[in-house]
Amino acid sequence: MNEASPVRIVAACMGLGAFALALIVAIDAGVDTATAILRAVVAMAVCYAIGLVIGVIGVRTADEAAERYRAMNPTGDMHNEPETTISGERAA
Repeated sequence: MNEASPVRIVAACMGLGAFALALIVAIDAGVDTATAILRAVVAMAVCYAIGLVIGVIGVRTADEAAERYRAMNPTGDMHNEPETTISGERAA
C-alpha cells in the first residue's frame, strides 16, 4: 500500500471523527478534561482499527468490481499503460 491509500484515509477519518465526537460529548456532559481526553483517545484508536477493516473491505470490493467490469467490457490495450487497482497496485 502506498502512503495515501484509501484504507488509511478511511481509517484516519473514522478515528478523527470519533475523537472529535467523544470530546464534544464528554465536555457537554461535564466530564473533567483528563477523563474526556482519555476517552476520546480510546475512541479514536478503536475507530481507527475499525476504519482499517472497513477500508480493506471497501478497496477489495472496488477492485473486484473493477476487475469484473474489465472482464465483461474488454477494450484492449489502447495506450500501453499498465492497469492499476484502487489500492494502487498493478493489476495482474
